Amino acid sequence: SPDSIHSSLLKSSQAPIIHAKVPHITSEDRANLLMSMIRQYHPTMRNNLDHSKISKITEGFIPRDCEKLCLRVIRSYRANSSITLPDSVAAELVEFTPLARISNSRPKDCNHTVWDDIGGLFDVKEKLEATVRHPVLYRRIYARAQIQLPRGILLYGPSGCGKSYLVPALAQECNYHLVTCKGPEILDKYIGASEAKVRQLFERASQMAPSILFLDELEALAPRRGSDSTGVTDRVVNQLLTFLDGVEDVSSGTVFIIGATSRPDKVDPAIIRPGRLEQHLYVGPPESTNEWSDLLLTISKQWNLTPELSRALSNGDEISKMASDVPRLCPADIRAAFDTAHLNAVHRTLAGE
Repeated sequence: SPDSIHSSLLKSSQAPIIHAKVPHITSEDRANLLMSMIRQYHPTMRNNLDHSKISKITEGFIPRDCEKLCLRVIRSYRANSSITLPDSVAAELVEFTPLARISNSRPKDCNHTVWDDIGGLFDVKEKLEATVRHPVLYRRIYARAQIQLPRGILLYGPSGCGKSYLVPALAQECNYHLVTCKGPEILDKYIGASEAKVRQLFERASQMAPSILFLDELEALAPRRGSDSTGVTDRVVNQLLTFLDGVEDVSSGTVFIIGATSRPDKVDPAIIRPGRLEQHLYVGPPESTNEWSDLLLTISKQWNLTPELSRALSNGDEISKMASDVPRLCPADIRAAFDTAHLNAVHRTLAGE
């Protein structure tokens, strides 16, 4: 970002400095660039590649990625003369990972949770799949419906119920790239720096499309305007509203915005109105015996349980009794109970009991 360069470095040169922004290459440019690179090594190649398919698969590629992919395609094609060049391109595209996705596809604190590792939450998981996954799987059906699909989702509910676990697992399940931001990470003491971070965040999500932009702790990122005496959060909220409205064309149908908060009353109402983060999903403790059973069985997979305990966790009556005894415990509390029981067993083993 040019804003991160110290002003003294820009003023030190006596020659006039020209600022030129290098635009991102379009989908058509990516296909043409890859074709021209391949022709440099294979001039007799016919133009029999599917440009539309290549454009779709190479979303988020930069010229350096196209160059590396070209070298791999030519190497593979020359090593195996029995396959055609289009087949070689298709095979290499499946296994190739661009530079942006290597460095940014996973946050530093990613919990590596997969979809099946989340117990319970049947209704929430079904609605998330219907909103994020189905429009991609059934693209033609949704295109004929001619409706405006929701691109923004708000997950709200008590702490410890799985909001931060759901989104990384959803991204992995749908094969989307994930860009994560916790609310306090955006705020900066310098004027204009916070808004610049918001722009960079949305630009990165757009470059990595198809992707999910996950705004965790949304109440810290977009609190009610007027609640901050400095005006920093007000400017951040205004910047968020600009992007969520699609004024700068970042949410072009391949970027989903998901916010999570345990205090929806603290979030600015303009952020969560229809047309922005319009779909609100409550993520709370298990509400039925089936959800309790699925949650306990999912958590218990990580430990070697005795046959008696395994049978108890599969017994509907035992599950109902357990749920009535601990109605206010969230999934994090249940996980902590398993951890504590396991640790106590280790201590008893060390003590020779």
